[in-house]
Amino acid sequence: MSTFFVTRVTIDAAVAAFIAEGGPLSLEAATDLGRALWAMNAEAVRWRYDLDTGTPEEHAEHEANLAAVASYAWTPRDLALAVIVKSLDCLHNQCCEGPVCETALYGRLTALANHHDAGGVRDTAEYEQAHWGLDEVDPPAEAGAPSGVRFRSELTPEGEQLVIPGCERNRSSKLRQLDLFG
Repeated sequence: MSTFFVTRVTIDAAVAAFIAEGGPLSLEAATDLGRALWAMNAEAVRWRYDLDTGTPEEHAEHEANLAAVASYAWTPRDLALAVIVKSLDCLHNQCCEGPVCETALYGRLTALANHHDAGGVRDTAEYEQAHWGLDEVDPPAEAGAPSGVRFRSELTPEGEQLVIPGCERNRSSKLRQLDLFG
């Protein structure tokens, strides 16, 4: 399968996977993580297709990808866990090109993908049926189906915070930030 620039919804789902596993709790940090993940994907596409020496059309497409990255803002979505994991796997696969594979962020993406591999999600019918690369028309989780992570935003003394209902770490007075490059 050829490397491609994934969709905004795929990035939203991957960020949700990071958040569910202890990633950023602020909307700003979630957006920063999404931009970093999407920029990594754009770099993998640039490297895979040698866009430095590409045609004017290829350069224009790469510039459009970078503009999409710059305008990204994370959006919580109602997605089933299997859809989130498949999106994470898609992003991981689409970023596996050249020196991108050696970055700290790619290493964290790999660790998160491997973590979900241990959970048996990939062995389910829901995972098989989920799309490889989400688009804006993919349906939300079905009523009564095992759900993905649900979020809401609250204003706290520390600023805007993502809240995961029933999650113990919401009670912390400090916002946790994911160190993207550490």
